[in-house]
Amino acid sequence: MHRFRDLKPLLLCTALLSIPACVAEEPSLALDGAESAVTQAAQPVVTLSVPDDIALDDSARRDARELESSMTDTARMLGLDGSSTNQIVIEYRGRGAVEEGNSRERIIEPTRIESRILELENDPEMSSWVVARVETGNEFRVWLPREALAAAGERGQRDGLHLGAPGRSRGGESAEPVAAPAGDIGTTGWSNGVDSRTLIGTYGTAHTHSAYSKLVSLGTNGGCSGTLVGPKHIVTAAHCVRNFAMRSWIGSTAYAGRSGSSAFRASAGYNPDPAIAATWYWLPGEVLDIADGSATMPFSATPYDIAVIVTHTSRMGDVVGWMGWIWAGSDGDFAGNSKYNRGYPSCTPTNAPAGCKSLGLYGDSALCQTGDYSSPDADGINRRFRFSCDMSGGHSGSSLYHYLDGSTPVVTGIVSWQHCTTCDADDDRPNTGVRITHEYSNAISWLRQTFP
Repeated sequence: MHRFRDLKPLLLCTALLSIPACVAEEPSLALDGAESAVTQAAQPVVTLSVPDDIALDDSARRDARELESSMTDTARMLGLDGSSTNQIVIEYRGRGAVEEGNSRERIIEPTRIESRILELENDPEMSSWVVARVETGNEFRVWLPREALAAAGERGQRDGLHLGAPGRSRGGESAEPVAAPAGDIGTTGWSNGVDSRTLIGTYGTAHTHSAYSKLVSLGTNGGCSGTLVGPKHIVTAAHCVRNFAMRSWIGSTAYAGRSGSSAFRASAGYNPDPAIAATWYWLPGEVLDIADGSATMPFSATPYDIAVIVTHTSRMGDVVGWMGWIWAGSDGDFAGNSKYNRGYPSCTPTNAPAGCKSLGLYGDSALCQTGDYSSPDADGINRRFRFSCDMSGGHSGSSLYHYLDGSTPVVTGIVSWQHCTTCDADDDRPNTGVRITHEYSNAISWLRQTFP
């Protein structure tokens, strides 16, 4: 179990960057009796670690202050006291590269360093997240105690955060144009070389359906998909926001309820000027540890191929609402809760939908079937699964979802990987997704409460 006093000396900014520079200090050691209680009470809930050989510029100070202030408020609200087992640690990683999402032109050059707190690296009580502010390129590794995430999940459940918000929309499960598959799942879909996707809605008319209006196309010209799970919170795939080969972040504009290039319900514009826009990416630390520098994302990274985009100054959910999300402890429960997938395929791949409409929303005409579960986490929940619904490039980051009561759509998984294109007759589950596990659910709850 993690004990903060066991860390090597850090550069501690306890008033976080309101002072001219950070001062090297030894972490406080636990004492006996009343003096110990005073020492523990004085511990900051959030501590910043800065490597000795790097100086924080104004943008890094501002970004770190924003993280520290927001997370301190959440930690205090959840009753965390900064003791040795529930202290949050933020490690500054330097400035990462950022590229414009459509042209892929690099607009911020990196000055990042490789530094990690080894004492926290394999701590089972800590959850590692990499956080980047897209407009500045500043990167941080945030170590969140699982105790804090669990508290956020419990509070979110109690307050109904996971149930979503309807927004100004119509329709529900009864309006989904699907039919349950008959017989063996290998008899339908892309697995036998037949694409079962159909165009959803009227092309050129923005979606108002209770689920489709909350689905997001990422990039002015497309490229990935996502789903609103909060007023300014988009869940997608990590590889949709990170170019692993180039070790750079991808700045993209998001469009909700899109149907064609100019028909959408709301948008969250990406702008590299930090005075105009503020967008943060949150993704599991493991996905960068495994995939960064690889020409393509390794399959071993897929259990962590999930990200949350927080568009602080653009609140699309206030217009269209947002989906809820749920996690299932057993594979059987998950299978029953993962029925639908709709996404924004690119029209250029060889396995694009027939008659593909650019930036149109497509979905399989049959219900998704899941199986082949793998990669159990610390809770024993399999992070990774394979599924039958047809898709192609551009569906990445889209969600698998179902309806709790016939009208409340909730996300259960995220599309990550395709194992084949047109596939063979025996490829009945040719695609891989990332499950909303208990840990990932708690992390979404944490972000919803930290950045409301």
